[in-house]
Amino acid sequence: MFLIAGCSNDLGNSADSKEAPSKTPQATKPQASPTPTSPEDTAKRELSARYDAYQEELAKAYGKASTKGTKVNLYATGVAFATTQGQMRVLQKAGQSTSGTPRAELENASFDLDRTVPKATAKFCSDVSDWKLLDRKTKKEADLPEGRFLRYITVVTAEKWPKYGWMVLEEKN
Repeated sequence: MFLIAGCSNDLGNSADSKEAPSKTPQATKPQASPTPTSPEDTAKRELSARYDAYQEELAKAYGKASTKGTKVNLYATGVAFATTQGQMRVLQKAGQSTSGTPRAELENASFDLDRTVPKATAKFCSDVSDWKLLDRKTKKEADLPEGRFLRYITVVTAEKWPKYGWMVLEEKN
């Protein structure tokens, strides 16, 4: 297993980077890890895959400023889902949508797998450099503040539900 170099690009910018990341792969260094079949290793893979799928559904929702016709509700609930619904209302009122897809790389996670409903707290490096804000009618890209954050840390709280798998309960940036 390899540890991915933190939420920074090859210029050494930290998680609060205001520059688009380099497309050049970053150096990694080997780290000791649990056996590949450990419950935590399995949980990390499952959580990361579910969060990736959630990000894809969010991109669909933001692309039309609505969660209708998406599967966001199969990946998020509670505060996370309510926040998404609120953001859709803001986009609709402003006559905006987005294009592109945000990316998120799991940096680390802690799990409580002994609970009746397993719980996780995970830190993802979020990258929105490919996400563009658009006017919904003209499809022209909206002007955004120079120096806005394109990469940042997102702390995710999730639970593993029996029928659905990992569900995002809350995200904090």
